[in-house]
Amino acid sequence: QAELSLDFLREGGVWKFDNQTWGMDPSKVKPCTASFGGMDAFEERDNLQMGGQIRRVDFAADHTKVVIRMLDEENCIFLPSKARLTELGFDSDWLQPYAIIEIAAWPHRQDKQAVWAENITVLDDE
Repeated sequence: QAELSLDFLREGGVWKFDNQTWGMDPSKVKPCTASFGGMDAFEERDNLQMGGQIRRVDFAADHTKVVIRMLDEENCIFLPSKARLTELGFDSDWLQPYAIIEIAAWPHRQDKQAVWAENITVLDDE
């Protein structure tokens, strides 16, 4: 069992197959099971840069949890609530599965698979 990614490109207004990439066995991916735990759970002194493809998004009352996959493990990225993101001018509709994001983040004090994002960029798929 393995993942398979198929790449297509548009030529002359027509989509054509371009490439295929074999991935790993999805059952071997280490899931992220982190819970938010409040801002005190994150180390403000460090700033990590990371990115990846969104796998799923969960909007909670006090935070947003975005799960991305990097190689053989998932990482939980915590953001402000959907309402707060809207107040800050961020369109939470951009947080869709398969979108590619880049973040600057603070690491979780105890869970190496969790971060608090201070800055997020959703890459254009064009």
